[in-house]
Amino acid sequence: MPVLSLDDLTRQVLQLPALPQTAAAIIEVSSSSKASARDLKQVISTDQALVTKVLRVVNSPLYALRQRVTTLTHAIAMLGFDAVKNLALAASMSKLLGAPADGYGLKPGRLWLHSIAVGCAAKSIVEIVQRDRAEEAFVAGVIHDVGKLALHVYVRGCYNEIMERVEKEGLPFDEVEREVIGFSHAQAGEAVATAWRLPDVLTEPMRWHHQPGLAADPFMPSVVHLADVVALSLGYGVGSEGLTYRFHDSALVALKLTYSVMDQIAVALPAQVARMTESIEG
Repeated sequence: MPVLSLDDLTRQVLQLPALPQTAAAIIEVSSSSKASARDLKQVISTDQALVTKVLRVVNSPLYALRQRVTTLTHAIAMLGFDAVKNLALAASMSKLLGAPADGYGLKPGRLWLHSIAVGCAAKSIVEIVQRDRAEEAFVAGVIHDVGKLALHVYVRGCYNEIMERVEKEGLPFDEVEREVIGFSHAQAGEAVATAWRLPDVLTEPMRWHHQPGLAADPFMPSVVHLADVVALSLGYGVGSEGLTYRFHDSALVALKLTYSVMDQIAVALPAQVARMTESIEG
């Protein structure tokens, strides 16, 4: 299979299912310095199914609120603008990420389950090291592997070649993927993020979650990298790539975390994933 050019990749990315309309509107609102809670409420309210999902998550054991939240206005007042914005953004992506990525050995729903697991783990990590960016970390984790939806057809076409090199040379899947196809799914993710006009704080982890030390600001890529490792270690969406995932312990150093803390996050993760997926999927 020929190596893809950037133009080829861009054309393929633009053939992806469009960014959900509500998600696009949420991103547009949140990127405005003048955006208010009322603006966010109006955008989310255009999709009643999304409203239901958001309120279900807000009232789940994940947040353990003392009183039941029945309106978006109340949800924003209780959790804050950013938390509700990011929950809505993640929930609006559930159908897209539920698609199969069979080139990576991921059946329908497996990429979504992996994405939720990484999002929950990323949120837990940031709650430990920098609490005010926890919801942002959740979204970064949820969408970090969107590039797999752009490249899985190409990967499927040269799967045997990639796996043969992975096994013979002991290289990570994403590294061989980049050499054989011309781009890794992380680079494809960056192209998707650019096409969707996502902010840098979400684009950077998509591009650098396999190489967090190369990012201009390694904080969020390091968070997502560690969250990815935890999710894969527990079997969430392992697929073909997860079997050869290269762990960068420099991410632990960058965030001043220890292996024991990561073990604690791993122990708590299954319950968090179960609650989140049940809340979003109903």
